[in-house]
Amino acid sequence: MLFSAFPPNPRWKFGSHRMADYAEATRRVAQDTACAYADVFTNWQSLAARKKPEDLLGNNINHPNDFGHWLYFRVLVALGL
Repeated sequence: MLFSAFPPNPRWKFGSHRMADYAEATRRVAQDTACAYADVFTNWQSLAARKKPEDLLGNNINHPNDFGHWLYFRVLVALGL
């Protein structure tokens, strides 16, 4: 199984800010290799449109808090895992 990573806090100036590209590359590899793919990125972006980064991140940079981990869980459950 492959999964896309979530984006860091958009105000963090040291990130590559290319997480959408990385998520798409991961999705393509999963498709090309017939591997299960958990789309955390798209689900995270959907929530991030309504929440502050601090609501999802434990260190306010690039580590999910309990709610962010819950999102990973929900994406995996949606795949039947």
